[in-house]
Amino acid sequence: DEASKDVHVDRNTCGSCTMGKPRVLVVSRRHLRKDKWVDFVGELHLDLVLEHGAVPVVVPRVPLTKKVIDAFEPFHGMLVVEGEDIDEEIASKYGHKVYNVDELLPGAVALDREKVKQLHASDTATDTSKDELEFAFIKRVLKKGIPYLGLCRGSQLMNVAMGGTLYMDVETEIGGVQHIDYKNYDGHRHNIRIVPGTPLEEWFGPQDAMPVNSYHHQGVRKLAEGLKPMAYTEDGLIEAYYDPSQLFRVGLQFHPERMLHENPNGAKIYSAFVEAVKKYHKQREFRIFKIWNKFRTAPPLDDWDRKQAEMIGATVHNYRGSRFFVDDAEGETHNHTDKNSKQKNSTDQTRAVSWSHHPDLHG
Repeated sequence: DEASKDVHVDRNTCGSCTMGKPRVLVVSRRHLRKDKWVDFVGELHLDLVLEHGAVPVVVPRVPLTKKVIDAFEPFHGMLVVEGEDIDEEIASKYGHKVYNVDELLPGAVALDREKVKQLHASDTATDTSKDELEFAFIKRVLKKGIPYLGLCRGSQLMNVAMGGTLYMDVETEIGGVQHIDYKNYDGHRHNIRIVPGTPLEEWFGPQDAMPVNSYHHQGVRKLAEGLKPMAYTEDGLIEAYYDPSQLFRVGLQFHPERMLHENPNGAKIYSAFVEAVKKYHKQREFRIFKIWNKFRTAPPLDDWDRKQAEMIGATVHNYRGSRFFVDDAEGETHNHTDKNSKQKNSTDQTRAVSWSHHPDLHG
């Protein structure tokens, strides 16, 4: 192929063309220890991601991280786990509404926020830096279709990001099932009913009353459009959901990683998640490398070009008679240009590629 002869891909600098392990982002939490804040992520999560073949990348939840968020690209999966209640102001900044008091379901009651804080003093605090970072990364997840696993707070966060809402306090608003027991924190269990034909049934088998751990005082009130329930508690609360249109987008209100000793099937969730991460990683590697190897000059942009750019999550530009596709999803910068044009402009410091109407690139 004459076009590919014009391409020089430096595999030492082209991050999209190296077949390394896929990266799963997880934003840290903070803990006050000896009068100093310490960032951490539970090792159970990290071990399970590593065990199944991906590399967890811990994102520090400090405020300055927001300024260098592009440095964490490329990533091929996102894991969001336990944490504090979602900050309503930060959610609003991203166009989301956490609670909707006009959306009370049958049997629900209005809440006194101060009373909720008294009941759950250790959980109702918020972490604005963590929320800011996770909403920013989730925005990219939604745009690119990046695999996502949300546990406990992570399931609530994705639901809100997609337009759903939460109960401010489940037991006060609907009652019937105890969802958190501070006196028996790790030992507390309640039952869930798994919806037949869902991924959760594939992982755990048919279950009408499967005991799960429970550490939450909030939960899904309105499930976002596109998400489908996978499990309910006896009080009707949605305990798990998924998005059937995506490679992997799953939210679980319980913690499978903390009960593997009694139900080892929980590891299947991480296995399925990481397999989806690997698949996403390979798809991106193939598409980007394929485009790099079709480097040639081209006429002005048209709708077909823009459609193809959108398919791979890229931005399309014209520069000196050539079409350039700048890959937004990977985020690294490179200096690959048409060597015959001898372009030295600093604006070429992007990972760019010119495009042609080559039949191999359709679809």
